[in-house]
Amino acid sequence: MVVGLIASGCASLGPMQSSHGLLKTNAFDPIFISTIDEEGGEGVMYRAVLSMFKGEPGMEFVPTDTLVITGQAIYLVRWDTMNYDFVHKVNIPISEVESVKVSAVDSFWSARSWGDLFVNSQSGDVFIFRVYDGSAEIAKKVIMDTLERNGS
Repeated sequence: MVVGLIASGCASLGPMQSSHGLLKTNAFDPIFISTIDEEGGEGVMYRAVLSMFKGEPGMEFVPTDTLVITGQAIYLVRWDTMNYDFVHKVNIPISEVESVKVSAVDSFWSARSWGDLFVNSQSGDVFIFRVYDGSAEIAKKVIMDTLERNGS
C-alpha cells in the first residue's frame, strides 16, 4: 500500500508539466515577465485561463490559453510543457485598444456562466476572450484603468 501511494504521487504532473498549472504558482509572474520586453511596466496585473476568438464568438468551451494583462499590453499565451517557456500568440499594446466590453454568457447545459471580453483594436480587429472563471469584468476594469492611467 505504501508503494502505491508513493508511485501515485510521483505520477502526477507538477505545475511545470501542466498547460495551466503554472498559473496558480508564484513562479508565473517572474517567468512570464522574463519573456517580454517591457520597461517600467507594473508587472502582471491580471491573468486567467480562457479561449480566444477573433471576430465572432465560437462554440469552444475548453480553455486552451492564458490571458495576461500588464501595464503595457494584453497577451495571449500558452505554456509549452516541453520547453518550459511561454508561446506568445497575441500581443495587443494597451495604446492600440479602442474599446472594451463584456458580454455575459449563460449556459443552458451547465450551471456555470462565463463572460466574453471584447477588445477592439484601433486597426479594427476584434478579439474575444472567453473567460470561464467569472472575472471578465475584472479584466475589463484592469484594461480601462490602464488606459486611463496612460492617457489613452
